[in-house]
Amino acid sequence: MLENAEHFPIASIQQAEGRFALTFIPEKSFLACLAPTHRDQFAGTLHKNAATGISSFQLNPLPLAGDHIWVSMQMVALRDESGRITRYQAYLLDVTAQVLASKDDFGNDPYKELFEKSADALLIIKREKFIDCNEATIKMLGYATKDEFLNTHPSELSPEYQPDGMTSREKVDIMNGLAYQNGSHRFEWDHVRSNGEVFPVEVLLTSIPSDNPADKTLHVVWRDITERKKAEREIASQNLILKNINQELEQFSYIASHDLQEPLRTMICFVDLIEEEFAPSLPPKAGQYLKFITDSSKRMRELVRGLMEYSRLGKERELTRVEMNKIAGQVLVDLGAVIEEKSARIRVNDLPEIRGYEVELRLLLQNLVSNALKFVPANTIPKIEVGCEEVEEGYKFFVKDNGIGIKKGDEDKIFIIFKRLHRREAFDGSGIGLSHCKKIVDIHGGRIWVESTPGAGSTFYFTIPKIA
Repeated sequence: MLENAEHFPIASIQQAEGRFALTFIPEKSFLACLAPTHRDQFAGTLHKNAATGISSFQLNPLPLAGDHIWVSMQMVALRDESGRITRYQAYLLDVTAQVLASKDDFGNDPYKELFEKSADALLIIKREKFIDCNEATIKMLGYATKDEFLNTHPSELSPEYQPDGMTSREKVDIMNGLAYQNGSHRFEWDHVRSNGEVFPVEVLLTSIPSDNPADKTLHVVWRDITERKKAEREIASQNLILKNINQELEQFSYIASHDLQEPLRTMICFVDLIEEEFAPSLPPKAGQYLKFITDSSKRMRELVRGLMEYSRLGKERELTRVEMNKIAGQVLVDLGAVIEEKSARIRVNDLPEIRGYEVELRLLLQNLVSNALKFVPANTIPKIEVGCEEVEEGYKFFVKDNGIGIKKGDEDKIFIIFKRLHRREAFDGSGIGLSHCKKIVDIHGGRIWVESTPGAGSTFYFTIPKIA
């Protein structure tokens, strides 16, 4: 095609008000006026439109009127009596002003500037090969210049196989096809640096429309995701460790619920038998020792039972609509005997309906109210208030009492499992109730804390996020 086009050099040029008329005859080559990248395009257009003899397209700067200018061209074929094309009459319109208007004050194309200075690697794919890239691409791949890898197929800058087992050559065609079909396509890919190092990138392909199917073009963005992949692997590793720890805890829970409780039941049973059969003949100290064994065994049984309940919290959860007013009413019924015994005064404000885990929320409220009834000075009537307010993070509940309070510095210790702040003789219990409360609030995605003044009471707060 290029040779045929050379048969139509320029014979004359006429200029008038930004318009040029050229006639092609064998005396001056028109192709010499074209940038090398446009010569094939020009020759191909002539060949394609030979039947009609009319062709139109825009060309890069031409050395016309003593300067290089941008032109829009239309050509008409001139034929002899036999119908053979002997020359072309070309009409060119100077569009330099319009082109320069798209450039900045320094004569630079702003889009080219963005392309070159982007922090992401940017490339252009045309006819399935890289034809241009920016400086970030060169640095990412570790080459000295772009000429070292341009005009290559994307698979040539990739390992033979991608992580999914598909060959890079085969997958390039699929990914490009999706971009042409949908306008754009995002995916992850492994590329190879100049030193042979394989590294992961996130790729965004965007199809650039073209009237000529043969000139299909893709704008490519690469983003190195090596650090992100490293973080993902670390998270996966930590998740595996946590999974193994949880399995060990479940095994421990099974041991606690079966193997540990059975010896305790046996000890308590035999102590009861000894007391029944030999009580009259036992020395006073022996009876006292047996009581120590019984009491200790029962406390151990309560601790084991508390561990079991703690490990089961949240295992079989189902989010439901929970009426907290109803839950509070049930808790007061369950604690009715203690409330009556202590003549406690309890006020429950209007509570909302929330989405949560009903069994766990009931245990949470029961533990907090139970503690408010328990930890009061001697000869003091418990006064307890339960309420809630809507806040930005969801619902903030509170349980306020007039109890003994918590000294400064111990506000966080009370939520540690089996942590007791008082002697058992003063207040009974296993020291696990508030640990239950914290775990329940945690599985709801909230937080729990206490504000307290020793001798003046405490207020426990917990939040439950709004769950759609």
